[in-house]
This record gives sequence, C-alpha cells and structure tokens, in this order.
Amino acid sequence: MGRGKKIGYSVCLGDDVHKVAIYRRKKGAVILEEAGMVTSDELRVLARKSPGITACFSPRTVYADLGDFSSVSNEATHAHIRSTVDKTGLFKEDYSISFKKIHDIDSVRATFSYVAVPISDINKITVLDEQETFLDTYCPIEASLASVVADNTQEMSITIFEDRHYVRLIGSKKGAIYYLITINKFESFDLLAETVSGINEMKSLLRNSYNENVHHLYAVGISDLSINDLEEHDIHAETFKTDCLSRGEAQDVDLLGNIQADGYDFTPKKYKRLRQLATYARYSIGGSLALIVLSLILLGLGIQNAHTARLYENKVQEAQSIYTQNLQILERDYNVLCTELDFTNINEIIRMYNDFEAEPKLYAILSTITGHVPGDSSLTRIEVSRPGIEVETSERIVREDTMPRYSTHTHSLFVKIDGIIESPYPLSKNTFSRFLSDIQKNYTVNNATFQHTEESASFSVECETKL
Repeated sequence: MGRGKKIGYSVCLGDDVHKVAIYRRKKGAVILEEAGMVTSDELRVLARKSPGITACFSPRTVYADLGDFSSVSNEATHAHIRSTVDKTGLFKEDYSISFKKIHDIDSVRATFSYVAVPISDINKITVLDEQETFLDTYCPIEASLASVVADNTQEMSITIFEDRHYVRLIGSKKGAIYYLITINKFESFDLLAETVSGINEMKSLLRNSYNENVHHLYAVGISDLSINDLEEHDIHAETFKTDCLSRGEAQDVDLLGNIQADGYDFTPKKYKRLRQLATYARYSIGGSLALIVLSLILLGLGIQNAHTARLYENKVQEAQSIYTQNLQILERDYNVLCTELDFTNINEIIRMYNDFEAEPKLYAILSTITGHVPGDSSLTRIEVSRPGIEVETSERIVREDTMPRYSTHTHSLFVKIDGIIESPYPLSKNTFSRFLSDIQKNYTVNNATFQHTEESASFSVECETKL
C-alpha cells in the first residue's frame, strides 16, 4: 500500500527520541529530506497527520539465517521456520519471524532467508497510535540497510553499521539477509577486535556455507570505529554513498531503506487491519465517486433526451396543424368541385382521351423499325412527326389552322429512317431491299433512296404508320 505514496515519513525508532525525515517520490526516484530528532509524543502527533509511515527499529537481539523450507503456503513456511528456530534454543522469550524467498527448489520447497526478533523489540511500535496511524512497513534496521545496499550492488556485501549502542554486521545479497552479527558497544572489551573478528567470521561462513565471496564491504555511520583502523587489520571498507539523500550524511541511510524495504515486515496485525480498512474505505469512496459521476452523466443524458423529446413533440404538433389545414383546404376544394362542376365539355374531354389512346405509340414504332434492321446495318436517325407539322433543319413549325381545336388525334404518323449498310455492292443492295420489304409489312412507304460505294451504302426511307 505504501509503495506508491508520493510523500510520507520515514522513522527510525529509538528508546527516548526517534529519527524522522520526510520522503518524496519524483519520477521514480526517492528523495529523502534532512532528518530530525523528535520525542515519542511529537512522533505520535506527527504520525496521526501523516498519509503514511515507514518505520524501522533497532533490535537488541536478532537472528538471521538461510534454509530450505516448505513453500506450499505462508503459514506452512512460517511454521517450518519457527520449528527450526525453536530447535536452536536462542530465544528465552516470545519472538516473531519474517522471511523472504530466495529461489524455488521444486513445487513444494524453496530457499528462504528469515529473521527472528523478540516481541519486546518489536513492541517499540507502541509509541504510535494504532487506531490512527497508517503504518506501511515496519522492519528491523538490518533489513532496511540490506535494501539500500541492494540498490548499489547485486553482489554479496557486508555492511558495517554503527549507532549509539551497537555495531551491526550485515551479510546480504540482492536485499536478502544471509547472516547477522550484533556487537553491544557497552559490553565489548575491544570493539575494533570484535568487529574485525566478526567480519572474518562472516566472510568464512558465507564462503564455506553458501559458496559466496564478499565483493563489497560498506561502512555506514561509524564513529568509534574508523576505516583506517579497519585497514590496519586488512579489512578494506568503503564509505557507503547514495544520491537519494538531500545531504551527504550516511547515518540517514536507514531511513532511506525503510521506504524501499522488501520483505522482513514485522507490522503488527492491528496496523495491517487498519491499513486494510483504509484501503476498503478508499475503494468505497472511489466507487461512490464513480457512481456520482455516472449519475451526473445519466442526468445530463436524461435532460438532453427530454429536450429532444420536447422538440419532436413540437414538430409533431406543427405537422398535425399543417395536416389539419391541408385537409380543410381539400374538403373545401372538394365541396367546390361537387357543387360547381362544369360538365359542358366532358364528352369532348373523353373523346380527346380516347383519341390519344388510339394513336400509334412511339415506343411501338421504334420497336417495329429496329426489329427489322439487318445484322450488317445500323440506323443513324429515326424521325417521327404528325401530319400538319413541317420538319426543317433545326425547327418544327406547327400549322395551327390544321390542328383540331380539342383533339390531337391523328390516323397516321410520318416516319423518316436514315441508315448505313456496312456491305459492298451489290450485297448492300440486297440488304436494303430486304429491309424495305420488311418495313412495308407494317408501314406504307412513300419514298426510298439508296446510295452506295464499293465498301458501304446509305439509305433513307420515308413511310407512314397504319391504323
């Protein structure tokens, strides 16, 4: 839950005072601001106002190791590791376990790195209000440092971390803790000698037990120790540096590690439950907002549809009004026709219609003519005219004195046909004679002309339709 937060507080819990710094995420990078010290009361107030807290604690007793355990479920892995730790007899009080998978062995077993810490050390988190604090991660300081080192190198490394009470030696690779040694500064007779001895012991164990050679030795926050003293004992350490800190104080590296710690989470169940409730509440609020937005969209669509419906209703009413007006006009015209109908020329109108129906039809004329055209001939012009209409080159002159007053009926139509025969003479002459003979079966031929060349011929026929 805390991985995606853009801003929050990173805390390293102490006994009386606690180290706190604000972190920010910018374009995938984590920027840690200058750390400050606060009391327990100040931290409790700060945590209530914070969107999220990532915290680490400094255990007095801690045990870490690697082993092959059941990977069927987290519960099975936890039970298997607890059984192994119980057999060591290291803890005389209740303790808690957290683990991280290194790699799978098969479908039911895997290699895990695990850390065991007494409950009394974990209870340092009680300085916060469990009802109002969003605790994202809570891990031992060793896990925090291992996570930061993993950002610089993926090889096996040993980190020497010194604070006010302890010197911690952390053997880790890719953020997984392989071995831990904790030296109490106030109980040590020779801190330098015990540190050098612990480093050599850890190197030997990593090489012999896990076939791992140490590639880097980092020093973080050392004060009573020094790199020069370690060099004199053939321990070649280098000061750990990172670009994520706003200032170059290496003692704030543990705060940076809280933000990106992966695994070894000792967050109490009450904080996890509060975080889950907050997540559910956030989802509920998001769902409610989505429903509100959907409701607003539906409301807008409803208003739009209502407006459209009113427009259509107005158009329907307008169309109905026009229809009523047109119907009234039709009724008025019908009444006028029924009462003022003039039957004086009805017989003449009927005769004109019958005459029109009896006239030869143009489509029938064309069908008859084109049906007799030989295969090697083509028509260039067909002209149909009524008697009394002279056809000139570009105009038709109608003689009004020859036209009947009411009827356009005529017993015959004049037809002029022009065509071309694509055959040499005398074959073209025979073709023309056959075409003329076919035309005479249907129409009266008044005039026919034929002209030929060696390759083709042209003809013109003037005829009259028969009733």
